[in-house]
Amino acid sequence: MYKRVLLAFVLASLLLPIFLFVPRVSRGQENGTLIKVEPEKVTMGPEPAVGQEFTINITLYDVADLYGWEFKLFWDNSLLNCTAEEYPILPEGLNWESPNSLLLGPGIEQEYNATHGRWYHGLSALPMAQPFPESFTGTIKLVTLTFEVIYQPPQNGSCILDLFDTKVSDSEAVSIDHEDVDGYYEILSPSAPPTPETKLEIKPESINTFTDNVFDIDVTISNVETTVKLVGVEFKLRHNTTMLNVVNVTEGPFMKDSTWALSGTELEGPFIEENYVVLGILLLPHVDGEYTAFPEGSGTLATITFNAITVGSCTLELIDTKLANSDLEPISHTTVDGFVTVTEVTASADMNGDGIVDINDIILAGQSLGSYVGHPRWNPVADLNGDGAVDIFDLILIARSFGIVEDLTPPVIENIFQQPAEDTVYPDDEVEVYADVTDYLSGVKKVVLNYTTSNGTWFTLEMTNLEGNIWNATIPAFPYCTNVTYIVITEDNVGNTITTEEMGYEYQYHVIPEFPSLIFLVMLMIATLLAVMRAHTQRSNLNDFT
Repeated sequence: MYKRVLLAFVLASLLLPIFLFVPRVSRGQENGTLIKVEPEKVTMGPEPAVGQEFTINITLYDVADLYGWEFKLFWDNSLLNCTAEEYPILPEGLNWESPNSLLLGPGIEQEYNATHGRWYHGLSALPMAQPFPESFTGTIKLVTLTFEVIYQPPQNGSCILDLFDTKVSDSEAVSIDHEDVDGYYEILSPSAPPTPETKLEIKPESINTFTDNVFDIDVTISNVETTVKLVGVEFKLRHNTTMLNVVNVTEGPFMKDSTWALSGTELEGPFIEENYVVLGILLLPHVDGEYTAFPEGSGTLATITFNAITVGSCTLELIDTKLANSDLEPISHTTVDGFVTVTEVTASADMNGDGIVDINDIILAGQSLGSYVGHPRWNPVADLNGDGAVDIFDLILIARSFGIVEDLTPPVIENIFQQPAEDTVYPDDEVEVYADVTDYLSGVKKVVLNYTTSNGTWFTLEMTNLEGNIWNATIPAFPYCTNVTYIVITEDNVGNTITTEEMGYEYQYHVIPEFPSLIFLVMLMIATLLAVMRAHTQRSNLNDFT
């Protein structure tokens, strides 16, 4: 045993210098022998890639009489970390298994130097035990390496998977000429988040108020970039004029910010039309007609003051909105509407309408303490005893109601839909109408559906609670060309009611014909008659000829 180990050491000592330092001889080039990194290109990103792994193979192609090899592979160690190797990979059936092979090199060296990692290995057949190893001819995978992505730069990064100092030897310790094909790694930077689109918006988006109460809403703008060169804004705010009355309109601080309004702004309007208010704001240029600064960011364009006249609900709808830049081009944008609900003034200890009387109601009423009708701080809801003033007696009434749950809000009607859909109703079709109705305080008492046809008479159907919050009613079938309009009305267990009409919604459908209309039937009959007459005439002419 000792002699065999000694012999192996002597042979390795003799063969290793020959293998490492043999001069290159032009051999194997005609066969196109290659050492190749596969895949030749690896791309990671632009999705977050740090911590992800990939593998490469290094393959020796079209080699003859292979008896040993050695090479190094370098990579950028700021981008990649080599975490694993599948090595050695031995030719099958040629007796290269230990002790008939010699492994060379340290393997993975992630911190080989300040900038690069290195993989360094070699393998040589070694005739130590019978049957002795045979040389290999063909194509063989030499190693599989696993890399981990450790850095994804803000701008794209890359590095060469660089084969270096490669050596291939035959069984006579003669160098086999070959070519190296390096690999290429690239890491794409994360995609920049999409630039949010400029937006016009009503704030607050939802308002609950009382009759004869004055309240403000803001028309705001957001996500403005200087690159769009905004200089002009125009909008119409449509609302229910029987429910709300415009009291005042004032320009907000955004457009007239001194950072970009170097020459001030011009407010056009407000113009109060039949069911909307129109407002325009222009950023004034310098005396030479040029602009040197443009708005940026978010802010309030205008504040509109309303007086709630009657009970109801309506949408505050932004329509015909226009944003213009200094080149007279429109600026793309989106809009978000608002919604207002007006209820009767009802003296209640539940000042904020959240369904329970607590310290928050005391605080809210306290803000009106000492006020009276016409006073700037007057809040009629806080006048619980109805004497025209808010004083300590009203606060005591609230305190005595602590813990009482009240329901001052109507149920919520959502997700109304019908089957069949409004554009596919035929004369024999009954229409199923569904509505999602909820009231989490006192509960839903009833839901009804009112519908009318072309004659203008309204009919009422009690809707049935199918399950959960879903209610249903069936509108009967109507003849062709009937127009049907319907609304949904609901009431909770303490008498609060609301209709979809008050919310600004009516639902309609038109009964369409199931068969061709009469005009087409008449035309078909005429065409058939003409064809018969023509055939008869031709037959008569033929008889006369014969």
